[in-house]
Amino acid sequence: MLWSYAVFFVGRFLGSYLLSRFRETRVLTVYMGLAVVVLIGTIALHSVAAVWMAVIVSLFLGPGWPTIYSRTLETVGDRRYTETAGAVIVMSIVGGAVLPALQGALSDAMGMQFSFILPAIELCIVAVYFVSEMRYDRLTPKQMKELSTTEGAESAQA
Repeated sequence: MLWSYAVFFVGRFLGSYLLSRFRETRVLTVYMGLAVVVLIGTIALHSVAAVWMAVIVSLFLGPGWPTIYSRTLETVGDRRYTETAGAVIVMSIVGGAVLPALQGALSDAMGMQFSFILPAIELCIVAVYFVSEMRYDRLTPKQMKELSTTEGAESAQA
């Protein structure tokens, strides 16, 4: 568990760096896709390598929650509902209480390694979500910064 936390920490910083350079939907799509591949490795390998694969998946979870939260709130069309949408997203944390229990039941029924199929499916769903969001993500962080600087200069001149 200690190694998993350390790898998560590294993944968070690496993800933050990548998010400052590339479009968030692409970073998260790649991160979630790689996490699914690593989880499939956790299921397929039958040695201590499977344990290390389970640890390595933490690398890809670092930027997930804050980026998913902010990105989902950006999709709310009517800003009057942003607060309600935020509350619904926060309530989805309950999945963090329910899904481990489901994975435990799956582990009891099918074996520990196979139970990692559940988080693999979950992360695959998140990856598909970000693939669907790519059409809205047209600007890189650098382009967004330049645009906001230009707009700020134009409003200051007005």
